[in-house]
Amino acid sequence: SAISRLSEDLEGRLWFRKKSKWVRFDPRTRKTEELDDGVGALRNEIDDLMIDRRGRLWLASPRELLCFADGIWSRYSTGVNSSRGLAGRMVEDVVGDLWFSPADSEKLMRFHQGHFTAFTMADGLSDTDVRSIWPDREGNVWVGTGFGLNQLQPRPFATLLSTNANGNKNEVFSVAPGARGRVWLGTSSALALWQDGSSTPWTNPISNAGGGICLGVATVLEDRAGN
Repeated sequence: SAISRLSEDLEGRLWFRKKSKWVRFDPRTRKTEELDDGVGALRNEIDDLMIDRRGRLWLASPRELLCFADGIWSRYSTGVNSSRGLAGRMVEDVVGDLWFSPADSEKLMRFHQGHFTAFTMADGLSDTDVRSIWPDREGNVWVGTGFGLNQLQPRPFATLLSTNANGNKNEVFSVAPGARGRVWLGTSSALALWQDGSSTPWTNPISNAGGGICLGVATVLEDRAGN
């Protein structure tokens, strides 16, 4: 069975989605438990799960955000009428705000102290097609879209790398901040590094397992050695 949306809580237990069920696995006891077994059946189709730095469990659907803390459920309506899930993962920034983008909503959503703020192209978002969201340690939130990279907070929106070296639209699939202010990007045309206000692309073709050529980079991550 396919497993997706893997998360780890503060006690080292792994949460993941298996088909339509959310499951928790404890590596120490090797015991698995379905989410419904502990908290009861949920009304909405949950698309993402996250444990924040305070140990609270967050569940996200396009229409509702749920929090489980100290044995109590809290529910918050997003005001979005969508049933297609989320675009990418739900993430937590350095001040504890949650960020996500319901598919087809044309919005980037921030959840702050019980209230939602929606960001659209009218606020400076370069495209409504949000592919990835990643907050860094300096307080910036990096948003990869179908038309470039956006930088938000503490500054207003700034659109970066909206086109590639050939002048074509640059789709940013993945964003991963690294050490010393580096921001790595997986784009439709290259692996790119954004640092100190400029970008460095690596456009050398990469052979895939079938012998073809892959020019796009879907996922990127910097390891502990800075590679």
